Amino acid sequence: MGRTNIRLATDKDESEVIAFIDAYWKKNHIFVREPEVFSWQYRNNDGRWNIIIAESQDGNEEKSIVGILGFIPMGHYDKNLGDDCIFLAVWKVRDDICPPGVGLQMLKHIKKTFSPSFIGAIGISDMVKPIYRALGYTTGRLDQLAFFNPSFSENYKIATVPDNILCSTETLSDAVNFSRIDEEDIDLIKKVDDIALESSPKKSFNYIKNRYLKHPWYNYKVKVVIFNNSRTAIIVWREVELGNRKALRVVDIIGEREWLEHSGSAFLEETKAAEAEYIEIMASGINLDALKSAGFISAEDYEGLIIPNYFSPYVNENIEISYAYKLFQSSGSCSAFFRADSDQDRPN
Repeated sequence: MGRTNIRLATDKDESEVIAFIDAYWKKNHIFVREPEVFSWQYRNNDGRWNIIIAESQDGNEEKSIVGILGFIPMGHYDKNLGDDCIFLAVWKVRDDICPPGVGLQMLKHIKKTFSPSFIGAIGISDMVKPIYRALGYTTGRLDQLAFFNPSFSENYKIATVPDNILCSTETLSDAVNFSRIDEEDIDLIKKVDDIALESSPKKSFNYIKNRYLKHPWYNYKVKVVIFNNSRTAIIVWREVELGNRKALRVVDIIGEREWLEHSGSAFLEETKAAEAEYIEIMASGINLDALKSAGFISAEDYEGLIIPNYFSPYVNENIEISYAYKLFQSSGSCSAFFRADSDQDRPN
């Protein structure tokens, strides 16, 4: 193998990158079956591809891709957010021909090119955790908890709920309620934008609109959290289904989270309205005691409780999702991140 060139992908590379994914990442991946999903995930509106490629060149000037690293900046959904906060996604090198260090060269290229204050990754394997730690990244796993609709007591089909688990809703606070976002309400949109811009990582109303409200495949519910009569956060969830049963999956919470401790009645109302077995949250950086006070439970606390993570296809297991992140500037921060950050909530 000749020299290796590290660079951003362009439109001309799209078909070759997809072929690389099919051959060396996962056969018949969603990006291969439906290239429009690949484009939606990685191509900015200005035409920039958020894909780093490692390209080999032999003595005959023949070039071929030997590694890729996809990344998702907050600015992918709102250009004004820029590249300050970046989540890594698909990362693969050809181990059969790549010299050592090519994968790290691609990561360094992101850091050198965009100078982000934060780089994170969700869904990392156990194999790469030591590498992240050696690079100074913090690693851990997302916490998963669920609030169960008592209407399905003893008849849950999606989750496995042992008979000895009581999902009590007798002492739930009613200080929280959820209100839909009216895009015609200018004052409301400004308030949503203010909440999102003050969040960590920083988001915006345009981020919410392009990431969730205008999603081409998923029907997200985006609501304003009203706590003690004050608009304090935005919550996003969508339905997941198994046969004729459904559950609700919270994929993002933007803004303050003090209200979670008092959210039980609001979540009970939403699960009943949707006829859902439960509503689930998977995140890092949230107050677990607050969620448990609201009626959420965790599989870690109850033997035999299974809250499925995979639905395409469905897997009746508790499956952990690990993460890594690093702050590169003292002023940078990321107080919490959720399933929809990075690429953990997209079609499969």
